[in-house]
Amino acid sequence: FERACAGSNELVLVAGPAGIGKSALIREIHRPMVRHRGYFISGKFDQLAGDTPYSALAQALRELVQRILGEPEGRLVRWREAMSAALGVGARVVLDVVPELERLLGPQPPVPALAPTESANRFHAMLRALIGAFADERHPVAIFLDDLQWADPATLKLIEALVGAPELPHILWIGAYRDDEVAPDHPLERVRRAIEDRGAPVTLRTLPPLGLVEVARLIEGAFRCAPGEAEALAAVVHDRSEGNPFFVRTYLQSLHDQGVLAFDRERGAWTWVMRSVEQAALPDDIV
Repeated sequence: FERACAGSNELVLVAGPAGIGKSALIREIHRPMVRHRGYFISGKFDQLAGDTPYSALAQALRELVQRILGEPEGRLVRWREAMSAALGVGARVVLDVVPELERLLGPQPPVPALAPTESANRFHAMLRALIGAFADERHPVAIFLDDLQWADPATLKLIEALVGAPELPHILWIGAYRDDEVAPDHPLERVRRAIEDRGAPVTLRTLPPLGLVEVARLIEGAFRCAPGEAEALAAVVHDRSEGNPFFVRTYLQSLHDQGVLAFDRERGAWTWVMRSVEQAALPDDIV
């Protein structure tokens, strides 16, 4: 993100299985972005809407326009001028994807009908112009697209075209995906290789499970107990959750629901009996 603030346009991919903490980690970028007056926008692909083009990107752009519409009138005027200059008479093309733009720009004239290929090229050009108008050195933009393993082909093609484009500085693309659902011949992998082959910057981080030490620290922090006090509990939790943070949380919640973990109000501390922990049933979603 620091490089995006300085003018780069690059892609960061965060991979790992469901529940490993990809989205939670990525959302930590909010903190440095506040310092840089940047925008963090996000969209999430849906497995059941895989045929809907640009669904997650549309979510992200609509979120950004809604945020801009809440800014003071003076800034709204500057945004209106910037958007009008960027989109020109073609603004109508993107209103179906980002209808909130009409509240900023006002009613837009229709555009001439084109053949399918030309129409798709025009739409890509307008989206490129729209994204470029949002991002500059005063407000860099991070675009987070979650569950990329379910991304539609049109979005992947657009990402391939826009990542690394020198005329679109100050943009950080962030994608999260379940690597156990992305084989080497998956469209996402082909797009990643194509971007890398073009020389555009791509960073891939695969999140591993939490180790026993990390699970112990998590439990000690949650239960406010002394270092080492939760060692035996952490060993069982780590073994049964396999270090998946979501499963760790779900399993601890299950132990509490079963009465195995309890809060002693007189002592002001959490208590448990290891024999009961070891005999407790696993919740269905962990099994």
